[in-house]
Amino acid sequence: MVRQAEEVIKAHPAVINVFSFAGEGGLDTGGPGGGQSPQDTIGQVQFEIIPWEDRPTQTETWFFDLLTREVTATAFDGNTVLDELSAELDKLPGFVTELNALEQGPGSGKPIHLRIKGDGWEDLTSATETARAYFDKMPGLKLVEDTLPLPGIDWQIDVDVEKAGRYGADVATVGAMVQLVTRGILLDTMRVDSSDEEIEIRVRLPDEDRVLSTLDTLKVRTADGLVPLSNFITRKPVPKLAQISRVQQQRYYDVKADVEPGLSKVVAADPETGEDQILALVKSAADGAEGEFTGPNGQQLMLFALDQADTAGDVKTALEQGARIAPVNANERLAEITKWLEGGDPFASSITWEWTGDQEEQEESGAFLSKAFAGALGLMFVILLAQFNSFYNSALVLLAVVLSTTGVLIGMMVMQQPFSIIMTGTGIVALAGIVVNNNIVLIDTYQEYSQHMPRIEAIIRTAEARIRPVLLTTVTTMAGLAPMMFGISLDFINGGYSIDSPTALWWKQLATAVVFGLGIATVLTLVVTPSLLSIRVWLSTYMSWMGRLMARLTGGRSSRIAQDMRLAKKARKLPTTELLWDEMTEVAPEAKWDAKPDGTTPLRAAE
Repeated sequence: MVRQAEEVIKAHPAVINVFSFAGEGGLDTGGPGGGQSPQDTIGQVQFEIIPWEDRPTQTETWFFDLLTREVTATAFDGNTVLDELSAELDKLPGFVTELNALEQGPGSGKPIHLRIKGDGWEDLTSATETARAYFDKMPGLKLVEDTLPLPGIDWQIDVDVEKAGRYGADVATVGAMVQLVTRGILLDTMRVDSSDEEIEIRVRLPDEDRVLSTLDTLKVRTADGLVPLSNFITRKPVPKLAQISRVQQQRYYDVKADVEPGLSKVVAADPETGEDQILALVKSAADGAEGEFTGPNGQQLMLFALDQADTAGDVKTALEQGARIAPVNANERLAEITKWLEGGDPFASSITWEWTGDQEEQEESGAFLSKAFAGALGLMFVILLAQFNSFYNSALVLLAVVLSTTGVLIGMMVMQQPFSIIMTGTGIVALAGIVVNNNIVLIDTYQEYSQHMPRIEAIIRTAEARIRPVLLTTVTTMAGLAPMMFGISLDFINGGYSIDSPTALWWKQLATAVVFGLGIATVLTLVVTPSLLSIRVWLSTYMSWMGRLMARLTGGRSSRIAQDMRLAKKARKLPTTELLWDEMTEVAPEAKWDAKPDGTTPLRAAE
């Protein structure tokens, strides 16, 4: 069977190297299931396709069909090659195949990974079988597997200690004789020049005698002579145990599955309860596919599996009446299985369960990123507080950092990219440093100006003075990251460029987070930050006026505050003095006052 799979893979034009082996062994490349192959694996075929930079290219239209670009030929794309090979291998009878790309890092295995834990062996086995049956019948899941022991038997040898004692034999002697049939009796170890480890020296029977029936003819030497082993040993078949796995001192079994790609679900509200229910699963269909129908947006769909609907006609009618189409992915299937686990109570009370694999890694990465981001914000707040000596200004800078994540989410939607906890999260942390720098410069300039002029005037002048450097730094940063965001790689040595190379794809999400987040953060820096600074001034001014008014009303006309308010009102009615200075001149002692028609008396420098 492995040879047949190898021949199918070698026949594909995109494959250049093939390495196959039967049974256990092979190269450790991350493998299916994060390095853990299914227990019933009979062999593996590892192959290499043409390197990305050497693959044939094709021309496609780009940017609203106005431009053209060279991209990797569709037939030689890695995902396309895997899909084609999977379709060909599925035609081979007698075994099931799984194709997995080489993991760029620790292998996490299949996205649906349920771990069932418990101490009771029968309850644990029953719960695993129940979960496996639900996975098998759930639409949208494929390549379902579990870690239950494979069907088989082991031979259990029991020694009647009482009978052995009558014949003058002990358990150690009997065990040594049994080992002659199995792995042999260990005599000693030795070292050789060609090995760094010790080599065991064992004694055992010839190959033709290493069978179970030999135990009936073996004799053990005792003080009374040779005694047949069959006088005091019995053997019986027992179910094969394979291995016992524990986590936190509890036994567990795993049930794993992959998700069918390209699926969507038709969702409609239940007329009685108003809750959303899944009518069916649909898949994009090529023109002329059997059973296809047109969706609400004109897309060609094909029925994949029915759920609440009865026929494909009911699904089409529901779509015409306003049912919506939502994507089906690993997280969606996880949510559906979780509803079954929490609502139906399918396991015994002694059984617990948890999601592991991709879900566990995602939760751990999310928790680490959250702690790192919170720690970074805390350190920033301490530094800003030491610099500004103001809680309000420090909190204002951190608020701009938090609000800038809105731009990151907008960028993910515009570029149609999934949110990556690692790369997008790293982009958010990098974005925080740029946003903090712009706000620090802005608020520091405001604090300097506010010492020499009214605060509102200081805010206006600060925005005027800093709009140019902020825009320049923003534009240069966004322009520098734009090629990375679009997946463009420039070859400065040989010339030319490439699009969506493996290296560029790795950094696209980080660049997208920084570019869109910085664009929103620039608006926050130049508009929102000055506005919040002004709100503080206005609030303090209005509160002061209200306080003085209340003090006057409660203290009477003879109070100190009432007298100050009357003096301030009279002072505002006095004519103001305007000083006009001629350039490069000084005021002479004999400068004269000239009255103006409006009553003001400007001072002019003497000629």
